[in-house]
Amino acid sequence: MPWWFTSLILFLMWALLMVVAVRSEWTVNRSWIEKVAFCIVAGGLVWALGSKTVIEQYRQARPPLENPKPDVTLRFIYPTEPALLLVNQSGTVARDIKWQVTVWNRDLPDRTNPLPIPTAIFDFIMPHSTGGPQDLFSAQVPLLHQGDRLIGSASVSCPDCARGHTFIVYIVWGQGGWFTEALDKTGGEVLMPKRFTKSNITNYADYLMSRSRTVRELQLVNLSGVLEMTIQVE
Repeated sequence: MPWWFTSLILFLMWALLMVVAVRSEWTVNRSWIEKVAFCIVAGGLVWALGSKTVIEQYRQARPPLENPKPDVTLRFIYPTEPALLLVNQSGTVARDIKWQVTVWNRDLPDRTNPLPIPTAIFDFIMPHSTGGPQDLFSAQVPLLHQGDRLIGSASVSCPDCARGHTFIVYIVWGQGGWFTEALDKTGGEVLMPKRFTKSNITNYADYLMSRSRTVRELQLVNLSGVLEMTIQVE
């Protein structure tokens, strides 16, 4: 039964009691003050008996309010030895945040595997807060030398997040670099070559550099957190 129909029944019951109070032979000799008081008391009793039902029916009829979904992105900090910072840019707690950074050292041409940076899960991040910094390269020092060029992709997502975020990353070890978001990717996937062969990795690196240069040039952010309006990519 809809809430408004129950309310109508309660109103009719109260109206009937008002008729009884005004026209009944039991109250004909009562004063108007007593009759008004009777109507008020009768209305209060009717509402007390039926209000809980009306309120419950009204709540069930309304669509449930959805909590806003969390939205977690990432950024890189520390230009010479980059680390990862997770950023909850929403007003909702984000839980079980999965992040992944997959980069290749272009100055190790015989190495076809990415640097062994493990994928990790961050427990939770409070609204409008950050998690980290997350260490990325401490275990990779034997594979890195001053000026080495690292290129690849990074991603972040969580089970309840409104969307995932994917980034292209370019780092010159010990000097700096930049990162830019691939806005057409919303599933939180990393951009990777289909196979880890020298030719595929070369084509993959060229693709990432070309994509960042031609598609997202105005949103390249250096590792100091500064938005670069024009960037020359060799």
